[in-house]
Amino acid sequence: MYKRQENTVSNNFAGIFLFDSSNNIIANNIVSLNDWDGIFLDYSSGNTIANNTVSSNNVDGITLFWFCNDNTIANNTLSSNSAGICLFYNSSGNTIANNTVSSNYYYGIYLDYSSSNTIYNNYFNNTNNAYDNGNNVWNTTKTAGTNIIGGSWLGGNYWSDYAGKDTDGDGLGDTLLPYNSGITTGGDWHPLV
Repeated sequence: MYKRQENTVSNNFAGIFLFDSSNNIIANNIVSLNDWDGIFLDYSSGNTIANNTVSSNNVDGITLFWFCNDNTIANNTLSSNSAGICLFYNSSGNTIANNTVSSNYYYGIYLDYSSSNTIYNNYFNNTNNAYDNGNNVWNTTKTAGTNIIGGSWLGGNYWSDYAGKDTDGDGLGDTLLPYNSGITTGGDWHPLV
């Protein structure tokens, strides 16, 4: 296992790059102002990407590319990248939770030909919050606990463009379900409000 922690990674071609590498921890780094992606994984599985601040990279904040499976992306702050989080080409079984993804120019999260990923309790406020042409899970079962916007239930994600209403006062949207702006199949059945 390799740990890359507590580094400032700036002004490179790519910030942090893993190829065919598994069971690593990338945590507590500041990754910014790189010419390409901030954190890029290719053919890499079982990794944890957590508690990083990833901003102002010319391409994407965090990318999983080509068969990146069973990774965890959690508790990161991603802003001012082209897209915040991207999964491409058969990346599956990944968990994306508790991230703040805001002010990215094109997409907050972009999933292309990637399915069976679980995305919940994230904060999305971007030009376009989501694109997904696969079959992914955008919420978890309603569970008591503090969510990313301070509510008392875990469920789905916060979407800045969700126009539905919470009719029963639990802090989860009850109308215009599922939230599926940019999501081809399914969507978020418990958007946070």
